[in-house]
Amino acid sequence: MFALLGGLNIYFLTENLPGNSRRQSPNYFVAVQISNPRIHENVKRVQRHIVRQARSLHEYMNATPTLHITLMVINVSDRDTHERALKALHNVYDECNEVMCREPLQLEFSGLGNFRDRVLYAKIRRDQQYRRLCSLAECVERHFAKVNIFSTDPRPFDPHLTIAKINFNTREQKGLEKIDRNWYASLINKHIGFQTIAGIQLLCMTSPVDDAGYYTGDSLIFKSPASSKEPQVKKEKDLSRN
Repeated sequence: MFALLGGLNIYFLTENLPGNSRRQSPNYFVAVQISNPRIHENVKRVQRHIVRQARSLHEYMNATPTLHITLMVINVSDRDTHERALKALHNVYDECNEVMCREPLQLEFSGLGNFRDRVLYAKIRRDQQYRRLCSLAECVERHFAKVNIFSTDPRPFDPHLTIAKINFNTREQKGLEKIDRNWYASLINKHIGFQTIAGIQLLCMTSPVDDAGYYTGDSLIFKSPASSKEPQVKKEKDLSRN
């Protein structure tokens, strides 16, 4: 089954999912934020290039303030689940913080790709840093499983930075069947930029965005243990309203 929720590109099946994940749609996700202004500007350039060729495509472009890499999508149905999710997030932080401070994770985005011509994204260079990102996603999955929270998406982890998408759940967008590759062929190898990952987040798909236009949620900022005994937490009030 193909679904797009809350500005996220999510492809998920409802069969063979562990426990309470079966037949549930995601409403929260674990992510790392992509905040580099250079990346935002280059994404906008790709978007503007496409829209100049077809103005009606403007509505399919992702808002750059929301740029992120999804590590896991989950369903949070009540306060208890939310508290367990936060516990798991802190456990991920505790395991990864020291190495992230000692050797910051820096992702390189270069080139464009697509999913079935319905999602256009910037590729992540498949180097050692990419493999570290995959290890971080595995760490997230492992700690959330320990608190009996499982991904609603059974597909293998395939990180990407979404630039544009066709949302078949939106009535107005059903007329467009694909994003034509000719619209971005001249930019297929465009270098987008670098992002040093600053922290890990638990975010809500359905809450209003914050003043900066980003998702609301909890963000644990990687910080040297020598400078602070407790992780720096950026928390949004909306997230606790379950």
